[in-house]
Amino acid sequence: MSQARIVLLFFPIFLLISKAKSQTADEVIQKHIEAIGGYEKIKSIRAITFEGTYKSAKLETSYKSYIIQDSIACTDGITNGKPSKSMVTKKDGWIYNNKESKPRIYPKSRSEIKQDQKAMDIHGPLVDYVEKGNKIKYLGLEKIDDAWCYKLKLKRADKTSFIFFFDSTTYFISRVISLLPGSNQQLTYDYTYKGFDNGYFFVVKSVRIEDGAIFTYNKYMINPEIDRSIFNWK
Repeated sequence: MSQARIVLLFFPIFLLISKAKSQTADEVIQKHIEAIGGYEKIKSIRAITFEGTYKSAKLETSYKSYIIQDSIACTDGITNGKPSKSMVTKKDGWIYNNKESKPRIYPKSRSEIKQDQKAMDIHGPLVDYVEKGNKIKYLGLEKIDDAWCYKLKLKRADKTSFIFFFDSTTYFISRVISLLPGSNQQLTYDYTYKGFDNGYFFVVKSVRIEDGAIFTYNKYMINPEIDRSIFNWK
């Protein structure tokens, strides 16, 4: 191979490395927000509903979720043919246990409530991350399959941490690693996005690498009129 061809072959890599060095965490996050719809459009979301499925080797669930920003998150589902329900608010949370001979509604523990309340933030931990008490650190470049990704670590105010991989071309999130607090364990999720007519891009599929579990998300509705009776357990 000629010297000129070697230079041409590696020149795009040199450009990418140079670009990566000039990137900051805020620039990557800003470009990601622009890619999925833009700051103003995302902040205009006050409520959202979506449907989906969860499939693993032993479990299959279909569900519909209803979220009112910073207020309530509720999910109605069917798990292996049996109804299920989970809900969390700013103060408390409940879960419908259908695994017993006599199904009952149980209050969630404090730790469960704290964990599940994250779902009430429709805009996600990256939007206005400073105001939310989250911290971001830029970790450079890493290749996921055939795509170079910008790598950022987010530490939430509650001390939970995540590593985000942003495709360097689209600025969509390709992968998220959830670092489980108090252990060396982690959960890795690969994401697939889809554009919708309203100008938003949402995740429509995620795959958990450790066990192959597949999550799908579809039928998104932005700022719908939500029947409040959905949040009534009786």
